[in-house]
Amino acid sequence: MAQPEGIITPIFHMNGSGKRALLDQLCTAYRAVQDAMDAIRQASPNGRDYYPDEGRFQKAEAQCRARHDQLSAVAASLAAEALAIQKQYPDRER
Repeated sequence: MAQPEGIITPIFHMNGSGKRALLDQLCTAYRAVQDAMDAIRQASPNGRDYYPDEGRFQKAEAQCRARHDQLSAVAASLAAEALAIQKQYPDRER
């Protein structure tokens, strides 16, 4: 079965990691990135901390958004890899 564009999946064989272990690792990483995204949202800028300098708050918001977008891209990549593994090896347990 062909892999989705840009997604590199492992080749399952006797000496390698099992499908379940790899999916568990990807899920753990995905949850960690989601936790980081939550932390970024909680640390988002508050206008009262920037008001004396015009434009500073908007720059801080853009910086925070960029961080969130980067983490979102990582989460999407992890999810795509897990899905590709599932689709490539649907009947394989190990």
